Amino acid sequence: MRNRAEKPPRGMPTAIKNWCGRVVREPRPWVFLMMICLLIEVIPVGCVGQAQPSAASARTAQSPAGSKPSQQAREFWYLQSLFGETVGYERISVRSVDDPSPAFRKVEGEVVLRVKRMGTPVSVGTRYRALETSEGHPREFTVTVEQGKALAEYRGRVDGKQLVVETIVAGRTAQQTFDLPKDCRGFLGLQDCLWEKPMQPHEVREFSCLMLGVNGVCWAKAHSRDFEVIQLPEGKSRVLRIEITYTLPGKQRIKQTVWVDSSGMIVKQRMDSPPVDAVLVTRERALQERFSSLDLIEDIRIPARAPEDLRGARRAVYHIKGQIEGLAELLARGTNQQVRPLAEGVVELTVTLRRPRGITGSCAEQATRDEMEPNLWIQSDASQIRTIAESFAKNANEPSELAVALERYVFQTVKNRDYNQTFLSALDVLNTKEGDCTEHAVLLAALARACNIPSRVAVGLVYHRDAFYYHMWTELLVNGCWIGFDATRGYGGIDVGYIKFGHDSLAGTDAMAAFLPMTKLLGQIRIEIVKLERD
Repeated sequence: MRNRAEKPPRGMPTAIKNWCGRVVREPRPWVFLMMICLLIEVIPVGCVGQAQPSAASARTAQSPAGSKPSQQAREFWYLQSLFGETVGYERISVRSVDDPSPAFRKVEGEVVLRVKRMGTPVSVGTRYRALETSEGHPREFTVTVEQGKALAEYRGRVDGKQLVVETIVAGRTAQQTFDLPKDCRGFLGLQDCLWEKPMQPHEVREFSCLMLGVNGVCWAKAHSRDFEVIQLPEGKSRVLRIEITYTLPGKQRIKQTVWVDSSGMIVKQRMDSPPVDAVLVTRERALQERFSSLDLIEDIRIPARAPEDLRGARRAVYHIKGQIEGLAELLARGTNQQVRPLAEGVVELTVTLRRPRGITGSCAEQATRDEMEPNLWIQSDASQIRTIAESFAKNANEPSELAVALERYVFQTVKNRDYNQTFLSALDVLNTKEGDCTEHAVLLAALARACNIPSRVAVGLVYHRDAFYYHMWTELLVNGCWIGFDATRGYGGIDVGYIKFGHDSLAGTDAMAAFLPMTKLLGQIRIEIVKLERD
């Protein structure tokens, strides 16, 4: 156990310099979702820097005279940092190919992110390769994401005016189709745009491109500002600041700032929240850099002292504070969670207890088709899952009783809290009997759907021992009301110590991107427990 007086890592903002000891059966953050979101943010694949001959630049191979920058063979290395702490690197290579014709190029790369979870090292690796025209227009790509025992593969191909993306998880495949805009750029979208013609101060450009992690089409608007002098690994440099807003397929938005020199070379990138930086370095530095000890459980919790036990309360009132654009919009609204902006950067949140027993259908809430059917992550049609579900269904007298029994089963079944695991499918969880909050959530969701109870997963914060932790739980539609259940605890429903930011059925190839807005809150908010009401 870590000493509470131990000094937190250097460079961490005050808001996340918090430590806690290891406890039994405490809820675990949804680390996989956050890592995927970070992959999206630290791999803005349309934003790769151009190598130039200098000690800190990437290597450039011999290219034919007069060839365009997008046709030249290069290798790039970036160091990635979160909250000022180095957490990984990205390698990208670009080279021309003669198959299917000389007018094509191959883009290949890998991303390695290394952090800790309750002191256990965790590594998330992503490898990707893409075939594009020499002008940077996509033709096909493959992306492989590996986290512990979990493996997901994404395959994309252009079919006429559409992009067809297949996602493969646990031996199952799902397909999704996106409209492909005319002149859509590939994995080096912004950089190709800057290679063709460097931006000048106070200029605006718009374009579409593919984005790794989302594995689909996004729309970008770039607005150049003024020249600035910034510190780079090799010294100070005068560069142009460009601000970009990416709109993803689900309409979520990511904001990014890049700094480029007069040739259009991107030398530094930064996402707005969480504060993720990427800087162009040499291969040697990227491989020799010592990664930080950033812990995605201990170091991002939000301290908040409750005047009394939240479990016995029927209503809780919170004040959430943070200088985040659209803070109130990042909080879910519903019959049991009301949001009221109080001032700039201050939101009042009221959470009302909703237990499964005693619900009579007064909520009149409904489920979507995706919340009732099996998918890649929630395999409610698998024979192993259906057999277990049916054994509980035949002994239950009504839905609320069945829901509580299923929650208890998952609580008792998933025993091994393996911190190397990040996100397994429901079937994988049933077979391995291991995982954390995400694994509990998907298995309960699958069992419920197999019993014809609509389900979805929710993400947000949960209160535990004087702090809020990022967390995932399950929501089931019981007697016309969406009720929260947490199989990591098995209490027969959740209490008012849960703050919800969103939910998803996990259907589709881009399900993980639905939780991207959560990353905007990391290290950016404070929570005050204002009032607790009891019967």
